[in-house]
Amino acid sequence: MLVSRSGGLAVALEPPELVNECFLKLTASDSRGDWRDRAHFLAVAARAMRQILVDQFRYQNAGMRAGQQVTLQTEHLGQDTGSDLFELDRALERLGEIDAALAALVEMKFFAGMSIAELALATGRSEATVKRQWRAARVWLAQHFDEQHGG
Repeated sequence: MLVSRSGGLAVALEPPELVNECFLKLTASDSRGDWRDRAHFLAVAARAMRQILVDQFRYQNAGMRAGQQVTLQTEHLGQDTGSDLFELDRALERLGEIDAALAALVEMKFFAGMSIAELALATGRSEATVKRQWRAARVWLAQHFDEQHGG
């Protein structure tokens, strides 16, 4: 969940609402049912969740003063990034340009909440490899956010 520095909610979608929105998005898609397996479905669902959250954040913050920051409170990143959802989205776009596999891993972990075992299954890699890649992605994101905030 995203919480503003002032304590108010920046993105008010609770998990059941997000799942419902994701279901609607996935079932409205032209490619519904074309998923290769459960892992592929979860990867597609993670992308849909990311898009829904970014759209919701954009809608709720339209007209608010630019640069309002929120805290991404998640055990997935392992730290308070002090960033907004747009910044996370931009960071994932940038990471995707550098290493698409790492960006996809972050997306599946962060937005779909997949475990290391599920990520290994989804990507066809060993759990040890996924753990290394997850650490690398977190380091990259931390460095990216530090650079963005003058750290």
